[in-house]
Amino acid sequence: DDCRKLLHLMGVPVLTAPCEAEAQASHLAKLGKVYATATEDMDALTFRTPVLVRKMTFANSGSKSIIQSMNYAKAVEGLGVTDDQFVDLCILLGCDYCDSIRGVGPKTALKLIKEHKTIERILEVLDRKKYGVPDSWVPQEARKRRKLEKEAEEAEQSDKEDEEGAQKSDADDEEEEEVEPIYIQARRLFKNHEVVDDVDIKWTACQPEALTKFLVDDMGFSAERVKTNIEKLQKAFKATAKPQSRMDSFFKVKPNPNSKKIAEKKKLAAQKAKKEAAAAKKKNGFFGKRKR
Repeated sequence: DDCRKLLHLMGVPVLTAPCEAEAQASHLAKLGKVYATATEDMDALTFRTPVLVRKMTFANSGSKSIIQSMNYAKAVEGLGVTDDQFVDLCILLGCDYCDSIRGVGPKTALKLIKEHKTIERILEVLDRKKYGVPDSWVPQEARKRRKLEKEAEEAEQSDKEDEEGAQKSDADDEEEEEVEPIYIQARRLFKNHEVVDDVDIKWTACQPEALTKFLVDDMGFSAERVKTNIEKLQKAFKATAKPQSRMDSFFKVKPNPNSKKIAEKKKLAAQKAKKEAAAAKKKNGFFGKRKR
């Protein structure tokens, strides 16, 4: 709430995403309402933001790192995959919604996607001894394995579980049968996420008095520092509120330093062509060379 209040007093438009913030920001970028999604979370590309901008945080402003801009269309084209394959590739590499397969790095993941196209086909051929697949990716297999392990333990024990324990075990098995693989859930979230379409993004002038009261009186920031930054904010808003200038207004047209040489060269070429034409005319006569 404090962040929303601060942004409101600064004149920054705020939108509450119904699902994921990166998903909503990416959707706004696809609609053309914003230029890009600015975040350190690479999942924004999986949500298909046209442009992802990174390294814009205050912590990076004093470092040597530069702002990074990534184009989704160029990234997919460069990798040689489809949109759906890119989603599966990102899931293989690890995302916020599920664990990754142990031992599968970027090169291996891209190779597997290009060869087998989908995660389902990859799991069919993947060497489980070499690569560690999380149980959440294959819940049915995990259930069967646990069942076999339990049966083996029971065979070694002399006494059987009581009826209550057996009933609880059956209930657990039934519940596990309905579990959907986690990568499918992640894939569905990336492709079919809830977003808001009707959005009016409009920057407004900041509220100096209310902003000062909030930051200085309520939050304890330095009054001098707050005043300085409010002035910067006001100056930036005035600059962006003006009608957009033409590109050539940012530059001063300077004469070409070689313009005289170029003009002289053209003049000499024209004179030479004129002399050659006159010589040809004199040689052949006014009506051209006579036939004999």
